[in-house]
Amino acid sequence: MSIFDLHPGAAASAFLLSLLLGYIWYSPRVFGDAWRLEQRLGDKAAGPESSLLAMASACLLQSWMVGVLVMLLHKGLLPSGTMILCLSSYISVAWLLRRVQAKNRKVALIDCSFLGATTILSYLMHSIIY
Repeated sequence: MSIFDLHPGAAASAFLLSLLLGYIWYSPRVFGDAWRLEQRLGDKAAGPESSLLAMASACLLQSWMVGVLVMLLHKGLLPSGTMILCLSSYISVAWLLRRVQAKNRKVALIDCSFLGATTILSYLMHSIIY
């Protein structure tokens, strides 16, 4: 057994759904305007190409990490509460990193809630397809 024995369909679908959720989450109608206002960014920095590569890389890495945890859970190598512990740890670390980067609380809340939503979405996709 290897950590590279993931189901490619689950990883690809979790990755694509995370990108779609990020596009919706940071759109001006949902949290995009509030996020830009709190960061004091103008309309110039609002282009989707500015952070698309970073978001795609993060979603791909997250999909792979959650897939490894789901695979280990299904093989009985991790206790059942591990996913909740990992999710809460992941969100806590993301919150601390945002605060260390001197982001205000509203920006950190928008970013961390997006991370939590994509992690849960990735877990569901891996669990359903696996």
